[in-house]
Amino acid sequence: MKTKLLMTLLAGFILTFSSPVYAYYGDESADDVIEDGSMILEFRNFNPSLTFKAKTSSDTSTTDFKNSLGLEDKRSNEIRLNLGRTLRLSYTKFSYSGIGTPSVTVNYDGQSFDGTATTTTNLDIDYARLSWMIPVTTSDEMTTKWIFDIKAFKVATEISGKEQTTGTALAVNKKFVGGLPTVGFSTAFRVASDLTAYAEVTGLPLGKYGHFYDMEGGLKYDVGNFSVGAGYRNFDLNINYDSNAVQLKLAGPYYNLMYKF
Repeated sequence: MKTKLLMTLLAGFILTFSSPVYAYYGDESADDVIEDGSMILEFRNFNPSLTFKAKTSSDTSTTDFKNSLGLEDKRSNEIRLNLGRTLRLSYTKFSYSGIGTPSVTVNYDGQSFDGTATTTTNLDIDYARLSWMIPVTTSDEMTTKWIFDIKAFKVATEISGKEQTTGTALAVNKKFVGGLPTVGFSTAFRVASDLTAYAEVTGLPLGKYGHFYDMEGGLKYDVGNFSVGAGYRNFDLNINYDSNAVQLKLAGPYYNLMYKF
């Protein structure tokens, strides 16, 4: 597994550094309106459908937080900061909570929760990215880039209810923290004078340990220093390590607002 992972990363580096990089000067390219070396602040509102399942080393089965514990879909906000053409910082916070009666016994982190008692569930997800974007082609109509990412995440889970056998108060808190480098590709092309279509995918297959992908595509419309847009995003994290497992999917539409300083 380690050999395959290293080969995947090495391939990404080779593709990145062997790609021809064109000069930044000359005619305006498809994404010059918001990437001309200026600092760009972007706000996103993301409305995804949630899938979250988790298993700890103490469990024999996986807990479905949405279907068994009643978590509902919720909008979340993301902040992105573009520093010129090649560097981007981004951070997203997802927070979910639910109160209800599971109707089935919930086993999590070695504890059993009474399925007939009221149970409170909280799920908080912090997702941060540092992206280095290497131009491959630039023209009046189209831009393509390689992307090298450092992704980091923290998933905090909390379940409070009653113990299955004794009926006493029971609370379990469990966190999953990780990070890894990923590689990817983006493209943007001009649809009209002020309208640009774009797509981006980054990620890494991890073999028996799972995978980590972040994909999106959309349209943006430029008005002076502002840009407004909308698109669809699919975030897919599946990690299996040391008898712990996390399956997190967030897929749905978003809209964004950007301002160039």
